[in-house]
Amino acid sequence: MNEIEIKVSAFLAQQAYLLYEAWKEGKIWMLDDQYGLFEIFYARPLGLFAKTEPFGFSCYHKISGNPFFVFRGTESIDDWINDGYCSQVKIALIDGSKCFIHNGFFLLFDQMKKAIEDCSRIIECGNALNKTIITGHSLGSALAELSALSLVRARNKLITFAGPRVGDCFYADFMEKNVETLRIVNTEDLVPNSPLPVFGDLIYRHHGEVMNFTKNLGDIHENHNMGLYEEEVQLWS
Repeated sequence: MNEIEIKVSAFLAQQAYLLYEAWKEGKIWMLDDQYGLFEIFYARPLGLFAKTEPFGFSCYHKISGNPFFVFRGTESIDDWINDGYCSQVKIALIDGSKCFIHNGFFLLFDQMKKAIEDCSRIIECGNALNKTIITGHSLGSALAELSALSLVRARNKLITFAGPRVGDCFYADFMEKNVETLRIVNTEDLVPNSPLPVFGDLIYRHHGEVMNFTKNLGDIHENHNMGLYEEEVQLWS
């Protein structure tokens, strides 16, 4: 991954939060003028009175043509319910093997899967040169990972910020072999350390290359905030 890809991914991940805020306030969301919007991805989290929310979008850079899939993290109380639903669901991988992944993350992703795959096919037809970058923060990192898994036959790169563990060792091994991945992690952030590697009888594993930084603002939420991650990576050179 190059420096520009990381910085642009951080910028766009922050834009996904602005999309949610605009939706919550009933306002029109406009993506930065440098980018063209393909599609917004919606899902309904768990929760008795949950509403269908925007969790991310796909876009392209107007000059370079680089396409992106972008996902935000936890914002509503209902999102937290999905985060906490740490049981695992078995899924089949394209090589015929099986793996187990976080049930709450999967239930959100599965609602967006068709729209994501349809959008990817359109992008692949019109984009012969550039790999699609899939990115997200926190819960959005998990959704980005599952998107990359679903689109594993396409030409993709995965860049995540503050991502939790998503699946077991078979999932992690498959992703390690098949998806070019970079994880950006604040060592003072608790979320990348969840779920625990051994969670009762469940196993969770990370995968991919990791780039760490250390910034402690004295607050659990602030140490995890996407604004902090964006501020940090924009200083990298």
